[in-house]
Amino acid sequence: MVLLLAVSVLAGCGQKSVKMTRAEYGDRWPFVADEGVVTYDRGVLFTVNGVTYAANGTAMSNHPDLPRLYEICKEDPSMPGRGVKMDCNFIIQKGLELE
Repeated sequence: MVLLLAVSVLAGCGQKSVKMTRAEYGDRWPFVADEGVVTYDRGVLFTVNGVTYAANGTAMSNHPDLPRLYEICKEDPSMPGRGVKMDCNFIIQKGLELE
């Protein structure tokens, strides 16, 4: 009975999440960490090693205290030394699918 109530409350909160891993994305994986969880909660959020990052503009506006996702993106290997980060848009797209 308590479990059913907890599931009902969580289902009603609108927050969904998906685990994403380096193994799934191979060379496209833009982070040093091997996995993270993308969530939609008033914007796209990405949690790595217990730290949650704002991934899109909506999340940055609604969660101004969170660090930005680009802070943990690796440098793009096709443009070394230029400060260009790897593309993280597929993380944002996955999060938007959870909305």
